Amino acid sequence: MRLFALTPGLFGMAVACLAAAPVIPGSPAFSGRLDASLAHESRAALDRGLAWLGALQLDDGSWDGADRPDLTALPLLAFAGSPNPSDEPIRRRGLAWLGRASTNSAVPVMMFSLLALTREAATRPELKPLLPGLRDRLAATPLPSEPRLLAVRLLALHSLPAPPPALEATQRLAQVQIATLTDAAAVLLGLQAAGAARNDPVMWKAFNWMARHRDAFSPDRYDTLDYEDQLILALALAQTGENRLPLNDRTLLAWRPLLARNLINRQQVDPKTGGLFWKPSDGRSEHDTLAATCYALLTLQVVLAE
Repeated sequence: MRLFALTPGLFGMAVACLAAAPVIPGSPAFSGRLDASLAHESRAALDRGLAWLGALQLDDGSWDGADRPDLTALPLLAFAGSPNPSDEPIRRRGLAWLGRASTNSAVPVMMFSLLALTREAATRPELKPLLPGLRDRLAATPLPSEPRLLAVRLLALHSLPAPPPALEATQRLAQVQIATLTDAAAVLLGLQAAGAARNDPVMWKAFNWMARHRDAFSPDRYDTLDYEDQLILALALAQTGENRLPLNDRTLLAWRPLLARNLINRQQVDPKTGGLFWKPSDGRSEHDTLAATCYALLTLQVVLAE
């Protein structure tokens, strides 16, 4: 599973620069990857964001106790991509808690728990017995109607060998009337997760919607995307294997540096710890900030995993 590897500000400025000096598709002059300086900034933001998350872990290993198991699964997903040995105790305590809590959880929690446990099970064989039961319980639940939840469900179920049939879920995604950037990204991500062929017409429909709607990446539109939507967009584009999104005016949108710079611009500094966090513009609660920070860090990991 390639879970490793949007907003106003410099994102809109960079798009404007592309429009002013177009790069023709196929040009070797513009790779779409992060340059060394931006990659360094992104890794520093990732490290400081993980430090902020780690400081919030409770003594029992969770981040928000029994009321919100998803807010333990999300931080663990972010920590699963950390190579820092000092993060190991955080991961161990969190996984022990999640392994107990995820056996009786709501559907969104099962999706994130399955993703987190699957990533960790690659190096922790003791977690593997938890996965089949969690997968089967999630597969038995009714399909969600929201495209992005369908996409995450497919991503979670198909992170394991022998996933359940995905026909009904992919048929629902195929029937989505794409009206937003998030819709297009969800369709693209869900079908890729289910193993659709690269020339699948529904995948092309979603990809072409992005290409036709440059305005969807403009600051006023982009400001409406929350951090979960940004992660789905990053995952969808990363799994295409393309660092540049060709637009209809024959310019290329280098999405990795644009996402990285925009996330860096929107981070906030905790004056007590020096750690970094991300706070949604329409959310004021501690829960919203924790979730937004997790989604932003996961997006940075996708961006860095070229």
